[in-house]
Amino acid sequence: AEIARYPDEEFTPPHGGLLLLLLEHGEPVAGGAFRRRDATTAELKRIWTHSAHRRRGLARRVIAELEYEAGTRGYRRIYLTTGPRQP
Repeated sequence: AEIARYPDEEFTPPHGGLLLLLLEHGEPVAGGAFRRRDATTAELKRIWTHSAHRRRGLARRVIAELEYEAGTRGYRRIYLTTGPRQP
């Protein structure tokens, strides 16, 4: 529901991106997205890992790839907010 609040275009090139990590048979296990916040800042959204696959470094891989991809699109800063249930 969170990501559905935004138009799809905000998470597609050239200003945004969406990433899913899939198991061999196509099941998504982790993912996240970024969108343009301003000309030099990307905002990370909806970073998640399936509960059965936590503690394996998947979120770290997702964030690293999103940061890399945002950098290739010219962003020099990353903005991230978390909700009250995320420590």
